[in-house]
Amino acid sequence: MDSHLALVKNEAPPYEKRVLPRFPFSSMSFKPQADKAKVYEVRDISSRGMQLCLRDGGHPYRIGDKLSGNLRWNGSTLEIHGEVRWISSGNLGVNFTDANMTKKLSNNFLSTHNLIQGLRAIHLVPMELNLPNNLKYWLRCDGPLELFVWQHSDGELSRFQIIMLDNYIEWDDGKGIKTAQIMEVDDRQTPLTEEDELTLKWDMTPRQEALQLALDIVSALDESYIPSMTLDFMRVKLSL
Repeated sequence: MDSHLALVKNEAPPYEKRVLPRFPFSSMSFKPQADKAKVYEVRDISSRGMQLCLRDGGHPYRIGDKLSGNLRWNGSTLEIHGEVRWISSGNLGVNFTDANMTKKLSNNFLSTHNLIQGLRAIHLVPMELNLPNNLKYWLRCDGPLELFVWQHSDGELSRFQIIMLDNYIEWDDGKGIKTAQIMEVDDRQTPLTEEDELTLKWDMTPRQEALQLALDIVSALDESYIPSMTLDFMRVKLSL
């Protein structure tokens, strides 16, 4: 099995892990109110919190500090309130303290329209990326949305995975469709590429809300991103 698809079981199911390639750049940023001279890159975001990266210089925060500022992406701005939960070098893990953050994110800032507008076909990006040989299509939207389509050696589809905030949807040839909540995202540095290790908590049965969100995204795509035959196949699997 390819290392990027390797499944590692924890001691207490239903928690499992997935390792996926990471695109090294993000245009989503966060500017804190208390330190407006610094702009943090948003490496990952969910309905519960975000991971910030400061590439140059140090930051003044400690675990437990309150943090407020503006999240900026694709021409939109959203005020954020949170608490620093962990620190690692130039990275910060921030939990949102606003109880309405999920609604604020999904209704406007990360609406389906904005997500589609922000998508990039990474498999078509003219860069020297060390992509796995069996990764056929890769769409990315700076953290909140990512879509991977994999193929067998004969070219037939083997798996697709969709990440939306802290929702994870996966179809696997021979195993069908599953949904999970993303509990943790860790950066993995390797000599040739960057990867994400996702800790997943599987749903006992596929969660219909997550499937509908994924179906809305895939239904809004056209063949400028992925061939129509592949999109039709994904829509069928998400509708089952």
